[in-house]
Amino acid sequence: MSGKRKYPEGLPDNKRDAVRAFLESGKTYREIADILGVSKSTVGNIAKETKTVDAGLVDAIKKTEVDKLKSKCDMLLDGLTPDKVEKARLTEISIAYGTLFDKRQLLTGGATQNVAISALIKAAHGLNGNTSGNTAKEATS
Repeated sequence: MSGKRKYPEGLPDNKRDAVRAFLESGKTYREIADILGVSKSTVGNIAKETKTVDAGLVDAIKKTEVDKLKSKCDMLLDGLTPDKVEKARLTEISIAYGTLFDKRQLLTGGATQNVAISALIKAAHGLNGNTSGNTAKEATS
């Protein structure tokens, strides 16, 4: 290689965009380099740039997901009528809520151990240590 750059001002935006498009289509670095007349390392450098993630965007996405999960947890709890609680298996309610709660905790960096939540649910229904999968009505009878 002569050391002389083909694009002293840097690769034009239209070439960069073409590299990104070819990367998304699944072409190899070598194939892209040959098609566009650039070096394989140039393609690799653009691929690295493309992989960098905006931390602000990640935080915004996490917040949106946390809000969605909180909303689903609230919907689940708000939708529990005494009749539904009596008919539903306690394990089904606990698993549904626990799954949503864990996802929210993971997104916010919190602990996912929800033993306290299970204890609260059991205490609210007068169930001390019942894990048999009986419905809440059967467990209290």
